[in-house]
Order: sequence, then structure tokens, then C-alpha cells
Amino acid sequence: MTMDIVSVFGPPAALFFGAGGIGFVFGYAVKKVAKILAVVLGLFFIGLAYMDYNGWVKVNWQAVSNSTNTAATNGMHQVITIVNHTAIQVQNHVASSGVNEIGLFPIAGATGLMGGLIYGLQKG
Repeated sequence: MTMDIVSVFGPPAALFFGAGGIGFVFGYAVKKVAKILAVVLGLFFIGLAYMDYNGWVKVNWQAVSNSTNTAATNGMHQVITIVNHTAIQVQNHVASSGVNEIGLFPIAGATGLMGGLIYGLQKG
């Protein structure tokens, strides 16, 4: 007799541990990549400010601020659009399939994702 998560706990538990585990690993990885990216961008702007201070380059900081705000706003709109589109696809798939456990996948994945982000923040 084989003992696996599905036979012992049922499909919802297997789905939760699978999606939650994937979400946890993804959340932890996203946090680490974001931290590295923040350091690189910070060093870039420190170098740019230093060169501007010494007069080696002239930086229009208002244009930099406007471009940064525009990029952040566009990025957030794209993320919201992707999340909404994915939620609609999952909802349509659950409605057409009759498998109720699939509806738990986004919840379990999001729970794991938040756990991974929190764990990454605590570890530093």
C-alpha cells in the first residue's frame, strides 16, 4: 500500500501543500531578487548623484522622478491586469470543470507566497 498525501489526507490537502509549497518558494525567491535589484538600483542612483554633485554629468532630477513614477504606475496596472485575467480564467475553469479542489489552488498559492515573503523578510 502506498502512502502519499492524496491517499492519506485527500485532494484538498495535497493541493494546499503543493500550491502552498510552490508559493512559498516563489515568494522567498521574489524577495531575494527584489533585494538584489534594490541594492543595484540604489548604487546606480548613488553613483549618478555623485557624478552630478561633482559636475561630471548634469541630471534633470524632475525628469528622472517623472519617468520613475510613470514606470511604477504602468507596472502596477500591468500586474493588476494580469492578476484579474488569471482570476477570471481560474473562475471559468472551476465553473466548467466540476472539480472543487481547483478553486483552492490560488488561495493555497497566495498563502504560501505570503509565507515565503515573510520568511524572507525575517531572514534578511
